Amino acid sequence: MLTKNENMSLLGFVPALVVQYLANQKQISQLPEKQNLRSVVMFADISGFTNLTETLSKLGNEGAELIAFAINRYMELLVSAISKSGGDIFKFAGDAMIVVWPPSIKENAVENHEELRVICRLAVQSALDIQSKLNNTTILEDIKLSVKIGFGIGDINIIYVGGVFGRSEYLATGDPLTQAFKSEHHATSGGQIIVSQEVFDMVSDFFVFQKLQTDSNFYMVLKLINNKVQLKAGAQLIKNRLGGIDKQQIMTFIPAALIPYIEIEQEKWSSELRRITTLFINLGIDLSDADSRLQHIQKVIEVVQKCIYINEGSLNKLLMDDKGSTLIVGFGLPPLKHQDDPIRALLAAQLLVKQLSLINCKCYIGVATGIVFTGVVGTSGSRREYSILGDAVNLAARLMSLAITENKSILLCQKTAEECEHKMDCELFKMVQLKGKSGLIPVYQIQQKKAILKIHYYESKMGFNQKGLIGGKDKTQQFLHIVNTFLMMDREGKISLVDMDLERDFILLKGSYGVGKTFVMKILEYQIKTENPKVLILESSINSFEKIFRGNGFKNIIKQIFDIALSKTTYIQSELLQFISNGNQLVQKILEELLDLNEWLNDYVNNFPKFESTYNINDDQIMKLIGQAIVKLFEIYFEQQLPDKKKRLYSQMLDDESDDILSNDLSSDKIDVPPIIIVLDDLQYYDQLSFYLMKTIIKKFNRILLIGITRDQFWEIPIMSRKGISRNPNRTQELIYDKGVESIINLYNVTPNEVIMKGIKNIEEQKQLLLLYFGFEKLSDPKIHEILHLKSCKQPLLLIHLVKTLLNNKYLRKENDFAYASQQLQTLFQHEEWLQIEIPQICLQINGPIIDSLSCVNLLLLKFACVIGDIFDIQTLFKIIPFKQINQNKLLMALKQLVQQDIIEFMHDDNENRYYRFVTPFMRECLYQSMTYTQRRSIHSLVAEALQIIPQPYEDYKELKRLEYHWSMAEQRVSIKSSNTMIKFSHKAKKSLIVKQIQMILKIENNVKVPLKKGYIFKRSDKKVSWQFRYCVIDSENMILYLNDQMSEQTGTLPLKLISSIIPIFDKSNDQQQFCLKLGVSDWIKKGKIKGNKRVFLFAFESEDSLEEWTIFLEFVKAKSIYNDFVENFGRIQLPINLINEAFDPQLTIYLQEMFKGSIKRFRQQNVTEQMSNKNRKSTHSKPQQLQIVQSPIHNYHSPNINPKRFSVRFSAISEQEEKSDDTPLKEKLRQFFFGSFSVLAIHLLTHIYEPNYIILGQEGRNMRRLMKNRKHKNNTMQRIPKNPSIIEFDFQ
Repeated sequence: MLTKNENMSLLGFVPALVVQYLANQKQISQLPEKQNLRSVVMFADISGFTNLTETLSKLGNEGAELIAFAINRYMELLVSAISKSGGDIFKFAGDAMIVVWPPSIKENAVENHEELRVICRLAVQSALDIQSKLNNTTILEDIKLSVKIGFGIGDINIIYVGGVFGRSEYLATGDPLTQAFKSEHHATSGGQIIVSQEVFDMVSDFFVFQKLQTDSNFYMVLKLINNKVQLKAGAQLIKNRLGGIDKQQIMTFIPAALIPYIEIEQEKWSSELRRITTLFINLGIDLSDADSRLQHIQKVIEVVQKCIYINEGSLNKLLMDDKGSTLIVGFGLPPLKHQDDPIRALLAAQLLVKQLSLINCKCYIGVATGIVFTGVVGTSGSRREYSILGDAVNLAARLMSLAITENKSILLCQKTAEECEHKMDCELFKMVQLKGKSGLIPVYQIQQKKAILKIHYYESKMGFNQKGLIGGKDKTQQFLHIVNTFLMMDREGKISLVDMDLERDFILLKGSYGVGKTFVMKILEYQIKTENPKVLILESSINSFEKIFRGNGFKNIIKQIFDIALSKTTYIQSELLQFISNGNQLVQKILEELLDLNEWLNDYVNNFPKFESTYNINDDQIMKLIGQAIVKLFEIYFEQQLPDKKKRLYSQMLDDESDDILSNDLSSDKIDVPPIIIVLDDLQYYDQLSFYLMKTIIKKFNRILLIGITRDQFWEIPIMSRKGISRNPNRTQELIYDKGVESIINLYNVTPNEVIMKGIKNIEEQKQLLLLYFGFEKLSDPKIHEILHLKSCKQPLLLIHLVKTLLNNKYLRKENDFAYASQQLQTLFQHEEWLQIEIPQICLQINGPIIDSLSCVNLLLLKFACVIGDIFDIQTLFKIIPFKQINQNKLLMALKQLVQQDIIEFMHDDNENRYYRFVTPFMRECLYQSMTYTQRRSIHSLVAEALQIIPQPYEDYKELKRLEYHWSMAEQRVSIKSSNTMIKFSHKAKKSLIVKQIQMILKIENNVKVPLKKGYIFKRSDKKVSWQFRYCVIDSENMILYLNDQMSEQTGTLPLKLISSIIPIFDKSNDQQQFCLKLGVSDWIKKGKIKGNKRVFLFAFESEDSLEEWTIFLEFVKAKSIYNDFVENFGRIQLPINLINEAFDPQLTIYLQEMFKGSIKRFRQQNVTEQMSNKNRKSTHSKPQQLQIVQSPIHNYHSPNINPKRFSVRFSAISEQEEKSDDTPLKEKLRQFFFGSFSVLAIHLLTHIYEPNYIILGQEGRNMRRLMKNRKHKNNTMQRIPKNPSIIEFDFQ
């Protein structure tokens, strides 16, 4: 049952009418269900939304957020007015909403009719109030919104449909909705209220109406005649009176993305900017007739849910509005981010078209990809929904409308087509002018000839082409040598079809995601095909949908070889299937499934997610029979075994001298049948049958060369497996892959050739790559090469994406063979930040699924941590997180989990703080850019405030720069008019920066009298007649006035400790001197003489900013001067603000201290245990064991925000007698010492111990190769220098 807090949070996402129905029914036993009522419907559509989206979309990614802000702000005003009249916001539909007034059920028809009349009056009355207050309301600068309102009345049906994965959908249907939609369409501009004939007949006596000339059945409401009906909050009363409603029933209507945030009461942090592929789907069903077609509607929605969920998308909205029956679907919504969301979206669209056609339902789909706002739309504490808003969403809606007009099933945008080019064939449909878009927009469609597999050798848009290869040439040459040797031996006849003992090659091309395996293979295929035009290359790759198929990796190969076999015979499909299956019906049925010739896919969709096959295709005997059938297909190709019905396929490929061979002469020694190279991409996703068929082909055929392409580290787990609904829970995909590859390379006559691609080796190779693909011979700053090398992680694909992003966003500017870094890029390099630079799409593809797999709390912690820096400390993190649910212990546990997940790494800790660093490349940037701009600014502000309190391990200058960076990011705003970003510091920010600047100057100059602020200001003359221009200097004790900046002649000195008042004023008496500052002093000095009388000085400044800056300087330095004077006269004191420890959270500090002490204690206990367990060793006196970490910075580009540390460790752990007698190697001693320690030394040493880096042992500065026995060793130092220049020094005593 719902608690009070849950009632407030959860019920806001469900209409009051639905909540009331659930409360009365207790539970929905079986879908579909229908709820009947008679009431009033209002359809309100925001006018000016198209202009709003067109204007704000020019602002880039922030435009999507501003669209949501504008809609939310206007919707809040609408909802507030509607709620007062008792209206229930039933659905939000982008820039529109559907409102239903809950009826009161009376005992007789007359009372019901009168009650409905009152409700109708309330509804129209609230609409008049809305128009009087909200017409032409300014939401953002120069952007005004209005609303068009339409009304209908009558019998309404609320239907409950769906149910797949427990996800239900509710939908209002009936004639009143049709009336309301048509009424709104008759409104010619914002501010108008149009009602249907039925509504007019009900309330014509209470309002002034104007009949529309265009249609006699619709009327415009002008004003109220009689007194207003008393308002009542009917919808809110329903929710307030409810008790004991089942929580699970409500949860079925709430998106999965929202539930974790609702549970921790942090709903506002669910909003994100995400790259989404949106589907707008128009369904060809009439939802207005729900009575007679309820079962059909249920079937349609069920099929829609299954097609979407099979491809792991999200059904965001189902509604009936002015566009008809419409669905909004998102691919990439949390928690279902994938590397191939655009491909999944198109596959789902194709599946929808096919499956809906089977149940006589036509659909039209528009697809668009881009950054959109995802989050809650509505009012806080009231009615709201999870929505997706942005330019890409509007574009998908326009493409859907175009698809209806052009009678095309699927139309898509250019971005979607480009991102799917390597898996699907798309072609330009036409250039069109769309509403809300300036200029012609390219619209694409999916080619019908090729459905899924795409084989091409042309120059790729990604930048890879036939120019050549840069990274790992030795590996690729080895690869090419194996292929050429195979082809040469085949040409020379050295490969016999009957010699089963002949050695066979199997090539396995491995590498991480983005290293360029597929593109390298394309280039090599091009070279092979150019030099050997007769060779047959069969290629297969798997998309996300094909993973569910049996024999997924070999399906496309079987299809291609089956078509060739059909071409070599005169059999029809069924005859050839019967021939290769030897009449076995089960094998024939499985082959039909592999060839997509039967209705298996339909059965899978109909029974999803509980599909169970009637046979086990992984049974050894069944796989053997399938393997025999596939072998027959290849034998037909090689003409080793031909049925009676045969014809020549490769006559066109014979040599010129063989043209006279008769077509009936089929002896194998006269026919040149080309060898086959089979390229199998995405090998990591292959199932057991695919690996078995690979092994069978290798065993049976000498003239077939298999090349497998696989990742070496990333496994994308299907979301169903995450939910515990794995199709094969006893065998993970990784185990299938390992066993499959092992079964192939263990064949007695197979030579495995593993080619591992490791990307770009060094900066020289990187320079060659940039020169080859971008024409960069030089960069304006050599450091850019170093930064690009580190940020791209040596992956060529990531490097090319990164450079393209920098060029597209004008961070890099190319002139001939030279590339210049923009001023903005240089500034970001100075701040050592990449947060503002748009990250390459490939990084989102890699990191997106990882981020979505995190728990809600861990994700929020990472978002806050990413703003602090690449390296962040736990005290600052705890200071800025606003979540009361996260205490000190939960914070430590969450960070421990993130370390175990390899998202962050522990660096080091001290007695009061602990430091972590992001590990995965661009993970921090992905987290940051997924946040809304409002969220980013709020966290930057919190970090800036924390930096003033919590001690930071930075140099003063760098600390000031970091503070300035965070305040600038917190207070920047975008101008809608100019589309430029502006920064205007608040008083708080200015005060923070000035104080930090003064502290830095005083620290550098050791608190001596140095100028802290100087410049020209205006001073009112002593007689208050005129203004004088004076050069003013403020040091740590005085404010000194000079005649000019030569500072040769003083005109007055004001001791800061004697200033009694500092009052900034705005003086309007003189237009030229408006910004003034009044200083009251008790004593002051003029020409070396002390003036004992009190005096008020008046100064003026040219701008308000200048006045504010001087005021802050004076206030702080005055306080500092008074403190210094007190210390000088009465002795030094320790003020609470100077107690550094109090800047830390006390409870968290206690936890850290206990953990730090526990690390030392565990070492001591282990050392004592080892001594006591050795009975043969005499008791010795061991020195006390101590551990002390001292930090000093060293330069390293791996840490954008702070240089990594040199950790010097001094400890005494081995007694003198043990040193003499112990033969244990030094490395082993260190392993034993650091066992179970939380110290960063254990991490650095033990995790890198396998690397071939050198170790230096030293005694008093002299190098040694090992510790000598029988000799005392004092001050022995071991330095271990890893590849990344972090240095660990050990000093034994």
